[in-house]
Amino acid sequence: MKRISLLLGIAAVALTLSGCASLKSALATHVTNPLNDQHVAAIGDALGTAQAAAVAYAALPLCPKGTAPAPASTCHDKQLLRSIDAAMHAADKAYADLVTYQQANPQGSTVVGGNFSQLLTQAQSAIGALTGIEQAYKIGGA
Repeated sequence: MKRISLLLGIAAVALTLSGCASLKSALATHVTNPLNDQHVAAIGDALGTAQAAAVAYAALPLCPKGTAPAPASTCHDKQLLRSIDAAMHAADKAYADLVTYQQANPQGSTVVGGNFSQLLTQAQSAIGALTGIEQAYKIGGA
């Protein structure tokens, strides 16, 4: 009987301690969102500039068959346009996710997980990929 009581006591202490560890872990993931609306707006401006360049490029006539895309071209290449389109969709989604997060968690609010850093990095990387393609081909005056 003593043995069962001892085992039950040890199990109760272990469960209590594991609960404390879970609570401590959960509290450690609460962070304050440092992003303000100006940060998000600046990223939106960069995306808007890249999108305007992409739209202008798409409006150029299709390059003749067999013509490779060239910097500062006066026509658009179908394959390059597909790459720009894919990069633009990725940038749109990443930026939309960042905006949604910012609207739900204004600057200074305490959030669980603090994935603002990940969302910010994803948005910047996606926009960087889009502008990188445009710069390589001198699209939009880049």
